[in-house]
Formats: sequence, C-alpha cells, structure tokens
Amino acid sequence: MTPSEHQRTAELWGNELKARRMRYPDEDVVRFLAWASAGRADTLGDTGSLGEGLDVGFGSGRHLAALSNFGYRANGIEIIDQSLDALRAELADCTLGELKIAALDTMPFPTESMDVATLWGVIFYRTLEHMRADLATTRAMLRPGGTCLVNFRARDNWFAELGEPVDAHTIFLDERAGPYANITYTFVDLDDATALCTDAGLTVEQVKRVERFDPYPERHHAWWILWCSRP
Repeated sequence: MTPSEHQRTAELWGNELKARRMRYPDEDVVRFLAWASAGRADTLGDTGSLGEGLDVGFGSGRHLAALSNFGYRANGIEIIDQSLDALRAELADCTLGELKIAALDTMPFPTESMDVATLWGVIFYRTLEHMRADLATTRAMLRPGGTCLVNFRARDNWFAELGEPVDAHTIFLDERAGPYANITYTFVDLDDATALCTDAGLTVEQVKRVERFDPYPERHHAWWILWCSRP
C-alpha cells in the first residue's frame, strides 16, 4: 500500500470509527484467544501473565481489551491517527503495552517479541503480494510456538465486483459498494487464504467460514477465518 493509499484508508476508517465506535470484541476473536490462551496456560502455569499480545488495527481498542482480559500485555498498531492518551484512559483497567500509529510493513515491533497476534478486519485492504508480506512480518514478530488469527473476505461477498479491478483478486470499490466505496478490497477463496499463510511460514491450525446477510437477503457477507501458528 502506498503512502497515499494508507492515508485514504486511514481517513475513511477514521471517520467510521468516530461515527460508530465498536465496544465489544468479535466472538470469533474471543474463541481464538480462548484456544490460544489454554495452550499457553498449560505450558506456563500460574505465572499471572500469558506474555505479549499484538492487535493489528486496534481501532476502538476492543480487541486490546480482549487480549488483556485473557492475560496478555496488549500491544497494538493502527494507521488511523488518534489520541493514544485518550484510548489509554478508556482502557485504564487493561494491561497495555506499546500502542503505535504505524503500518504493519514498517516492522513496528522486534522479531520474536509476541506470543499471540490478531489481524481482524484489516488484511483484505491489501493486494495478495502485500498480504503475503504482512503475514511474513507477523510471523517474524511471533515467537516460535506463537499463534495468530487472520480473517479474509471470501469471493462471494455482495460487493465483490462493484468497482474497478486492480488485479484478479483486488478491486477498487465504487459508490455502488455503499459504505465500502473508495476502498481497495481483496477477495480470496480458501486455497488463496491458506497459501498466503503457508507461504509466509505459518502453519494453519483451524479454518472457519462465517456468513451473514445484512440486510437480509440482499447483501451477503462471507469471510474465511484462519487460526495459525509459527513453527
């Protein structure tokens, strides 16, 4: 993603964040953290902390709070420029680490510094090439045995063809896509999603497909959700 694309995406989602601030974690993020945390708890025992967690694209902070609630020190990166002091004040009851306004491709945290990472609702704004690079960066930041969650937009979403194609998977959405207009989106099938993770050096542990009609029955949404580990 070029600097101008980063800026455009940040502005669009910054406005969305102001208009509709999400407070509660997604249930699939909670399920993943329960799975990842159970494994670490069995290994570490009663140490009071499960290590370092990373939320990529932390937005309103809802998944930072989830990481903290499961026992991680919650770190995060976000391209939306916002007041980190204000967010820290909102999350005063959470165990927070470093929060950075930065892009993932800047390698914002040291290699092998994270035990778990969540990439929820963020990676599909990139082309396949950039997604592969982002996942490789995520793998590099994970410690061996660390785990990550990533979701991809499936090809059969209602707005998947409403715009100007960038390549075989990526489209620049137009006004017909409603709230998604003027954003670059990439849509993949399961083989694509799996290959992106394995090419980045991750092992796919579990796969889930989620579908939703919003509103019913006109607009069909679908995602692939992958739980991965670093060998």
